[in-house]
Amino acid sequence: AGSATAPAVSQYYQGAVHGFAARAAFATKGPMAATGSARRAVKHLKRAMELDPGREDGYLGLGMYEYYVGQAPLYARPFAFALIGVWGNERRGLEHLERASRSAGPARIEARAALAAIYASDKQKRWDEAEALLKELVERYPGNPLYRLRRAYVALRRGAWGEARALADPDGTWLEQVPPALRARSRAAALYRAAEGELFSGRSDEAAVLLSRLEGLELPEGLAPWVERRKGETLLRKGIPPDVWPQTWPVTGTPD
Repeated sequence: AGSATAPAVSQYYQGAVHGFAARAAFATKGPMAATGSARRAVKHLKRAMELDPGREDGYLGLGMYEYYVGQAPLYARPFAFALIGVWGNERRGLEHLERASRSAGPARIEARAALAAIYASDKQKRWDEAEALLKELVERYPGNPLYRLRRAYVALRRGAWGEARALADPDGTWLEQVPPALRARSRAAALYRAAEGELFSGRSDEAAVLLSRLEGLELPEGLAPWVERRKGETLLRKGIPPDVWPQTWPVTGTPD
């Protein structure tokens, strides 16, 4: 019935459903398992935008596909197009996401979260823009550790050491709002980010104390080697230059 009375809406939601299925398949089974759902998502979203170009929520999904496929090597683009129907264009992908982020529709917040992650990447390095988006997301969702810890990471990349320490706030009440299943790892990540803020500002003793508090805690995957590295750096008794980036550990350390 929906396809007859509101075809653009029907196409949009079909695209959204297949898009979520693609993300789930990608996370659990790998990229190849996601291609079928991704192809159907792109097909429906493109049709929705043809029927109603003003449906700006549709630019969220299309922008994600355009941006991330656009990072593939040129020789892989025909293969990507055959699999999911998108050639990929980073600039166009960002334009789509930015348009969705300015909309009044339900996709606005998700688009802003996606843009924050992209701006905070080593590829983009758009730290100030990432900070502006993350500030809003932290205020809106204070119990989401991903946004707060990513914001602390962005502060480190901006050279705002004290700000990073304050945002990480490993003894703060914000952790009480984090879901219990994520709380221990979020606290560990917060201790680590706070220690980096102290270490980079030359406060080695303070950093060492924070790192010592990680003993016996449940650490996010991949964090342990970085903790040992930072402990060694505290012995240098001087500030650590920011050329230690990029990291192989995720920017938040929480289960993204």
